[in-house]
Amino acid sequence: MVISRFGVLIFLLFAALLVFFAYFFRDPERKTGKQIVSPADGIVADIDEKRNFIAIFMNVHDVHVNRAPEAGKILRVEHHDGKHYSAFGKRV
Repeated sequence: MVISRFGVLIFLLFAALLVFFAYFFRDPERKTGKQIVSPADGIVADIDEKRNFIAIFMNVHDVHVNRAPEAGKILRVEHHDGKHYSAFGKRV
């Protein structure tokens, strides 16, 4: 059986993608005890006390899983058409 260079390249590409996605979407177990903790790994980018809003910026190396660290009730959900700001800016 002969494997072409193209076949090896395709295999390596898919293997690299598999490793990347397994790392990116990992979900490690968190032991928090009875403390209230952040719902996501990352850096707090903005806190707006008027709107009860906290923006957390997650980079590629952070665990991309949002958790519900405390029992609660959703009081309001808002959708704003056309407000697709960059996560790097202050307008998030």
